[in-house]
Amino acid sequence: MRTPTAPVVVLAFVFAACGPDVSNVPSAPSAPSLSASGGAPAGATATVIHGRLDANETSTPQPAPPAIPTRLATQLEGTGTASHLGQYTLVANLTVDLATASSSGVMTFTAANGDSFTATQTGQAVFMDGFVQITEIATLTGGTRRFTGAMGTLTIVRRENPATGVSSGTVDGTIYLAK
Repeated sequence: MRTPTAPVVVLAFVFAACGPDVSNVPSAPSAPSLSASGGAPAGATATVIHGRLDANETSTPQPAPPAIPTRLATQLEGTGTASHLGQYTLVANLTVDLATASSSGVMTFTAANGDSFTATQTGQAVFMDGFVQITEIATLTGGTRRFTGAMGTLTIVRRENPATGVSSGTVDGTIYLAK
């Protein structure tokens, strides 16, 4: 049975927002430090990705209540439009650490024609003005058809309503496609 998670998520982000400033911690995710992903593969073509994303998250507290949850098992499903992808869907399975408001997991982007690529994800959330600002870095790990052998990094910035799990935002980055 799924447990309503909105109160848990809100509390998690409130506690995280009240936590210490981790901006100077080397292991804390940040767009500048995480997006430096090394060089492009030899002979690859760089392709800039820019687009929009609308998503919905459902989360299950871990461990289940009545124990005090320390993390959330989260599934994100979204749709959007982006350069080089066109219309796409996004499915992600994430683990959210409630103490640090950070996340990690796996994402799959699928274009309308079925071409897809996968990525590992790291993210950081900040609670502000009743919403959650989430910055995620997706590091491509491979793909199918035109995305076979794809590498690169995407930055996803979303604003989520923690009461509903609904978010919207942008997807930006560079992917490298084999010639």
